[in-house]
Amino acid sequence: MLSKNAVPARVAIEGPLTVRTCHNYTCDLVSRIGAAKAFVLDISGCSDVDVAGVQLVESARRFAERSGVRLELAAGAEGRWVEVLERGGFVTAARPLDRAFWLHERGEP
Repeated sequence: MLSKNAVPARVAIEGPLTVRTCHNYTCDLVSRIGAAKAFVLDISGCSDVDVAGVQLVESARRFAERSGVRLELAAGAEGRWVEVLERGGFVTAARPLDRAFWLHERGEP
């Protein structure tokens, strides 16, 4: 479930983020992003993820962008996240901006 951390504009997702659980997070993410100017999403506590979880985070990212809110991941995706991102084509042919968001890669100066 979503849990508040000490910083108000930071949310951690813990447990699985899959097609069976994404609905548990959608409304909460939208309302918290809508109330923030900057938002940090911590996905490191996800015990499992599938393409629905990636799509939820990507949708939250786009919603934040349209709302004028800066959304970033607390840390770059690792492990199962990277597997799903690669399999889904989210990072293999991605723009540098997308790779920076998901993997915290920095482009060449």
